[in-house]
Amino acid sequence: MQVRSVLSDYIVRLEKLHLRSCNCRQDSLRIEEADNISQGYSSMNRKTKSPRRFPRILNENEAIGLEKLAWNTPQFLARVKTEKRAVDFTFRISVPQFPKHYRALQMLLFASTTESWEKAFREAYLKSKYGDKDLAKFMVNPLHELFRAGVKEWLDETWDLEDTEKGPAKPPRLEAFSKGSQMRKHQPDPRVALRLARRRNRLLPAARRLRIRLESTVSSMKPEKLRREISRVLPYGGFLAALRNILKDLIAGPGQFFNRSGLSAKLVIEDVLKSELEKKGYDIKTISVKTYLKVGEQLINCLSSLPKPLL
Repeated sequence: MQVRSVLSDYIVRLEKLHLRSCNCRQDSLRIEEADNISQGYSSMNRKTKSPRRFPRILNENEAIGLEKLAWNTPQFLARVKTEKRAVDFTFRISVPQFPKHYRALQMLLFASTTESWEKAFREAYLKSKYGDKDLAKFMVNPLHELFRAGVKEWLDETWDLEDTEKGPAKPPRLEAFSKGSQMRKHQPDPRVALRLARRRNRLLPAARRLRIRLESTVSSMKPEKLRREISRVLPYGGFLAALRNILKDLIAGPGQFFNRSGLSAKLVIEDVLKSELEKKGYDIKTISVKTYLKVGEQLINCLSSLPKPLL
């Protein structure tokens, strides 16, 4: 009867605490509940000791035990999500079964509510260091290398389906891929580089055609008309700023572009693009505009034989 009374009192107190507890304390409650069940409520039968308080937070030593027992070598999973246009790399830690005496500790990690654990791991990923590097930044290069290796493996298998007599041998092609996709320091975002190179390839011919068309009449044109003609093919504000920057003349007018035969249209357009990158927050001191354009042009050449999708 005494055990039943104490057990009833324990259940009532447990229900009250459950209504008031937050996610973290709900997780902690499970370890106490499981601990008492596994021990047959032995602590409650001892008159010399008062009942333990519920819920109880792990101390530092118990947390060490949790971390050591729960860690395991991660399993790697890859998923390609077509509808989301995403490639998921998942590293899953399958937690081994804890020894019977410590099962209550395992129940704390895999509680009915896991929001507190998930939040803790997300914040830890952003705050943690690996050596002297931020963990989140450090992980980028290894995962990029994994992505490159995956593409190469896919090529190795799919090229086996080709008729090798109609094309070059596979090993040199794989070597060419490895060399061309090699990661290098201080390289620009390839998507930004590609857009910039394509934009340069549109603006530069337009600027050259504009100079040829207007060079004989520009001296007699009114400023408003000249501005309209330039704005039709070039960003006027960026064009004028680039012109003044190159000439080191803060009051130079747009007519200088047509009157100075030695002034390179390529130089003007590259300065326009440089200004656009700076306005968008890109650090052109670390990665120059010329590097962006070089990488972008390489991508254009790599993709030149790609067929256009059918609409």
